[in-house]
Amino acid sequence: MSNVVVCRGFNEPDVDRSSIDHLLPFLNTHHIQNANYGDFKFFGVRFFNDNIASVIAGMSADNSVGIGHSNGCAVLVRAAFLSENIMRLILINPALDNDTVFPDSLERVDVFHNQYDFVVTVSRLLLFHGWGDMGNVGYQGLDKRVHNHETSRLFSAVGHSGVLVDHAHELADYIQDELFI
Repeated sequence: MSNVVVCRGFNEPDVDRSSIDHLLPFLNTHHIQNANYGDFKFFGVRFFNDNIASVIAGMSADNSVGIGHSNGCAVLVRAAFLSENIMRLILINPALDNDTVFPDSLERVDVFHNQYDFVVTVSRLLLFHGWGDMGNVGYQGLDKRVHNHETSRLFSAVGHSGVLVDHAHELADYIQDELFI
């Protein structure tokens, strides 16, 4: 059983039932901490992601695995810089630059992406912001701890939230069976 910190994206119309929440019933053998940061719109996350990351860093149990979607991935990466309790990250369609630098304290990072995620492709155009197109192209840096998983090939899942909304059970099985959390 793992300690899992879950962090959703920001543009969720129902903060009590976000895209990443589709995974939770299938991860029920783990200790889940849901970092639901409320109804923040674009400007809220742009200015408060660091604050949210600080709260997540403080609430993370030892040897935690962070599972994030979209902006939640950016928050979890920042939280991992602030807390060595977060040992691994599983990033689902991350709104991150494709060559993001990860903290040395992480043992492993898994990136789930697909070429049909156009939401993050547009987000990379924002100036002075850490968002990028990793959810579309995967991780393109040199860090050997980072592993890409193409969701259109693995699950026939496309788009920014498709693997969570339409293939949550298969994704959860893959995370638990192949990534050993």
